[in-house]
Amino acid sequence: MSETIDIVLPYVNPMDKEWQAEFTKYKRQGGDQGKNRFRDAGTLQHWFRLIRKNTKFNYRIVLILARESQVPKWLDVNAKDLRIVYHREFIPAKELPTFNSSVINCYIPFIHDLNEKYILFNDDIFMFRPTDSGDWFDGDKPRFHSDWIMYPRSDKLWDKNIGKCQSIISKLVKVDLYNVPEHGPLPRKRSLDLFLWSLIKDQMKDSLSGSRFRKEKNVTDWIFSMFYTACKFGKNEPMPISTYYNREDISIPHTKLACYNDTELITDYNAYVKNLHRLLKSQ
Repeated sequence: MSETIDIVLPYVNPMDKEWQAEFTKYKRQGGDQGKNRFRDAGTLQHWFRLIRKNTKFNYRIVLILARESQVPKWLDVNAKDLRIVYHREFIPAKELPTFNSSVINCYIPFIHDLNEKYILFNDDIFMFRPTDSGDWFDGDKPRFHSDWIMYPRSDKLWDKNIGKCQSIISKLVKVDLYNVPEHGPLPRKRSLDLFLWSLIKDQMKDSLSGSRFRKEKNVTDWIFSMFYTACKFGKNEPMPISTYYNREDISIPHTKLACYNDTELITDYNAYVKNLHRLLKSQ
């Protein structure tokens, strides 16, 4: 029987009263608190349905939540293909509670019994066509779909975060780094992630500490993909596997997956959500 690949999904339910209370308590600490970072389009059931319909390899869904009150009421927590992991199980206690996706994603390799191969998803990334393990891994090497560019230097917080990742990896491997991963699902290997942590442990901790909300000093989990590519631990692919959308004009793409990213460029959110649900129900 072939190995199991984890499909890892961090999720936030912003309607949870306990989560809301903690958010209000800590919001004075500052950082990125834009409403598009936390609002939920209500599409998680579609995400589960399409993963289960189109995943054609041995998989386990690892659902990452802040606390028990975040568990969706409709979710079968005893499903054989599901494991629920809470922040307290892998993120240092001093960093909790956290509302920072970069903190959550960078500590994922420390999840106990996480499978060696895993794919990091977001809840806005949907699988529309069948995928097999070869879409994600070439033998033991993760398959990457990268843009070979220097990420734009701007005053945007995300751009600064990515620029910091590029700077750290460039200095570590002594090369100029001009790649960023596709804005879609990211295949990873836990042992390589932990290896990078061992090489830049102090930098990682300093970058992520005291950041309950995303801040300029943070790195993001893209640092792992950059490390893989710079060291040739992964295999670069010229064709994207996912299509990225960040405005209202969304559709079902020809690629196997799509990321419908909720950004500040969306001006009519209600129309966007209505259209998104219509697209997903059609699949």
